[in-house]
Amino acid sequence: MKFGVKLFLSLSAVTLFTAGCTSSGSQKSRYSLNELQAQKWSLTQINGEKVSLPKGDSIPYIVIDKKMMAVGSAGCNHFFAQANIEKSKFRLDHLNKTHKVCEKDVTALENTFTDAIQKWNYININDNSLVLSVGKKSLTFTATN
Repeated sequence: MKFGVKLFLSLSAVTLFTAGCTSSGSQKSRYSLNELQAQKWSLTQINGEKVSLPKGDSIPYIVIDKKMMAVGSAGCNHFFAQANIEKSKFRLDHLNKTHKVCEKDVTALENTFTDAIQKWNYININDNSLVLSVGKKSLTFTATN
C-alpha cells in the first residue's frame, strides 16, 4: 500500500511540474509576427473617426522589424520602441520620441496615439487592416507599403 501511494504522489508531482514547465511562456499569439512585421501601418481612424492632420505633418504610422523594434511617426515627432505581443494583445514598451514643438491639434493627436499604443490593446488583423482596441477606444491602421 505504501509503495502505491508513493508512486501515485511521485507521478502526480512529475505531471504537475511538467505541465507547469510546458505552459509557462509557451502560449503563442493568435497572429503571426509576419503579419505585423515588414508593413508600414498608417493610422486611419481613432475611435471610428478619420484621422486628418494639417499640411506638413505626417499621418502617424508604425513599422515593426524582425527584432520587434518599432519605429514610426506620431504625427509631428518620430519614435522608436520595443513591440510586444502576447496572445492576442499588443503594446509598445520603452517608447522614446523626438521633442519638436507641434501645433496644438497635432500634439493632442500624438498624446492620444502614444498613450494608447503603450497600453495592452487587443489586436485584430484582417487583410490590410490592423485594429488595436481596449475598452471603447480603438486605433485602426491600414498597411501602406
